[in-house]
Amino acid sequence: MAPGIEMWLTTDGSHWSEPDLPPQSRSVVSGNLDMSSPGISLQYSTQADGRTFLSGIFHGPGKPGRVEVVTGGGVVHATALALAGQPGWGAWYAVTRLQESKERVGAPSGTPWTVTLYNSSGGVIARQQYHP
Repeated sequence: MAPGIEMWLTTDGSHWSEPDLPPQSRSVVSGNLDMSSPGISLQYSTQADGRTFLSGIFHGPGKPGRVEVVTGGGVVHATALALAGQPGWGAWYAVTRLQESKERVGAPSGTPWTVTLYNSSGGVIARQQYHP
């Protein structure tokens, strides 16, 4: 995790704090996520040191193993977090330095980013493309 960034889970969702910003959260109980089918979200913010904090919520069957984000510049390996037991959801995060201009968030590269959640056996639980 980057200096000054903290992320934690509670039974109602994912929470995090970043330097100079108020604490933030994403609920898994408010009805804003379609939990009837597997899914994974992506959000991002650029830090003062130029690195990018990527994170999101995932949901679906099975034990989460790892998350990968494929950008225009390569693969970013992320950390998956889940509460004890099998709540069917969790959160993920990565901190990376996006080197190439085509890879930067919001760059007009036209290359979609793909976020994939794998189970502990390497099978895909959820995959989503985003056009940053």
